[in-house]
Amino acid sequence: MKRELITIASVLLALIIGWNLTAYRDIEHLKIVAPNFIEERGYTVTSYDGHTGDCFMGGGTWYQARDKSGLLYSMKVTNWRGELQMYDVKCLNAVTTK
Repeated sequence: MKRELITIASVLLALIIGWNLTAYRDIEHLKIVAPNFIEERGYTVTSYDGHTGDCFMGGGTWYQARDKSGLLYSMKVTNWRGELQMYDVKCLNAVTTK
């Protein structure tokens, strides 16, 4: 019984370590290159809002940025197979009219 518990604990620990190594890869690299990537697309970065991890996609960094008209956006930048990509771009202060 004790050996089984040690085995289960070891497997769980290995899964947690493996998840963290995989899910948060590229974070430090993204913190360096993502602001320039965002600005090349016509936005001005106003803040860094943290990072998230995903076992399949790797790490992603969150930013807030304004476009040329002054609208504020929230966006996530990830590195997918060597290519930077923007995800979840949402306008935070858009106004709709009927």
